[in-house]
Amino acid sequence: MTSRLLPRIEQPLAKGWSHMFRIPKNVNHTIVFEVSPGDVEDFLSEYGIDVLSTARLLHYMAVAARELLKRYIPQDHTSVGYYFEIYHVKPTTIGERAQVTAKLLNVDGYKAEFKIEVKVKDEVVAKARHKRRIISVQKMIRRVYGV
Repeated sequence: MTSRLLPRIEQPLAKGWSHMFRIPKNVNHTIVFEVSPGDVEDFLSEYGIDVLSTARLLHYMAVAARELLKRYIPQDHTSVGYYFEIYHVKPTTIGERAQVTAKLLNVDGYKAEFKIEVKVKDEVVAKARHKRRIISVQKMIRRVYGV
């Protein structure tokens, strides 16, 4: 099925899409966040164990990747995540500061692939592979709301 939002890969890209190819290889973007009570795993909190949930960790990883792409794509475009492979290997408690670094591995047309690593006090607590699609905001609005 061909997407109504984006050109097919084998077709020439529409005007404006060339901006994506100006993204340097292996560029990184890092965000830092402090684990708060809203970030903890609910079912473990019942037992008095307040640790960062994998779902919230995934959110912060996606934010790092999205912010990296945002610096290089046209303002009338954004990106949406469509694939995650995550390894959450160590717990992180409330008050700890986590550093999330997204590294852009590849851009193919409107698709971008990232390697993401999360560290707390220089220890790796999670790793991921993440893929995002670059989309036109206006086309998405028309598709979602029919305007």
